[in-house]
Amino acid sequence: MSSFQWSVVSNQWTVVSDRWSANGLSDQIKRCAVSIPSNIAEGQSRQHTAEFRQFLYISLGSLAELDTQLIIAYRLGYIDSNVSGLYTAKIIELRKMISTLATKLKR
Repeated sequence: MSSFQWSVVSNQWTVVSDRWSANGLSDQIKRCAVSIPSNIAEGQSRQHTAEFRQFLYISLGSLAELDTQLIIAYRLGYIDSNVSGLYTAKIIELRKMISTLATKLKR
């Protein structure tokens, strides 16, 4: 799943989850999810590879935030273990993709 797909799925999912939007958690999840591809795109448009790599690290930070928000949603009972497991797997996949790209840009 690409960071763009992740952003769209997360936004669709939080729209359906009105039950927990009152506490701001769904808004935070949306912001994190949108931040990931946005930082990748901004970094790619920079002049230097080191800048691109820095934006990849920022996107990894947003991904870690998203992971934390989903753990909170699970522990509050807003999502079940099946949904949590699915999103955790996608987060791991995306983290590997971004980390691999950042590592290759170091060479």
